[in-house]
Amino acid sequence: MAEELRDCIILDEEVEGDRDGTSDFLFCRIGSAVPLKRSDSGFDLSNPPARPLAVSEKFGLLFLAHTGGFLVAKTIDVIGLAKAAKEIEEGNGNKKDMERLCIQEKSILDAQIGDVHILAVSRDSSVLAAAVDREIRFFSIPSLINKGEEPIFSCSVGESGRIKNFLWRKNRETSFVVLSTCGLLSHGNLKSDLKDIMDSVEAGLFKH
Repeated sequence: MAEELRDCIILDEEVEGDRDGTSDFLFCRIGSAVPLKRSDSGFDLSNPPARPLAVSEKFGLLFLAHTGGFLVAKTIDVIGLAKAAKEIEEGNGNKKDMERLCIQEKSILDAQIGDVHILAVSRDSSVLAAAVDREIRFFSIPSLINKGEEPIFSCSVGESGRIKNFLWRKNRETSFVVLSTCGLLSHGNLKSDLKDIMDSVEAGLFKH
């Protein structure tokens, strides 16, 4: 008995530790799948977007890429669509309504800017970055909520390749790094053009 007690850790009181903010999210499936648009919006499976979904917890928004741009939708509305789709599948609704269910119909905005392959929300949830081919366009999220589609800034990696990855820098709200398909790593912010840092960078080394 004495040996068993020595191997045990006895907790007399449960104390809650400090809570830190995080940019990591756990997604659980709620309801059934809902298409982005009524018309065919399928991606090229041989070259799908790298990051087609971005989340703004602060504003309760989802940003979803499609082949012609991206949608801005309230998270709660998308959850409602998924639940409605599940009810119809289970026989608790009109199947004809299923044909009308799509995120585009409930979206705040459908920004037609071209084939988006990366979406990323800034650390303070004030700016959305959208990568289209070799260009990055930056949008004010409060402006998108008010249906404003004009970017506040844009930059390009030039003609040497397209954008392979994009990351907002930690602790620097408007600073970011970009990796092109030719391995060129660049640094930028919302006030100046990209500045090349190094070349021949492997994608596996490009991390937070």
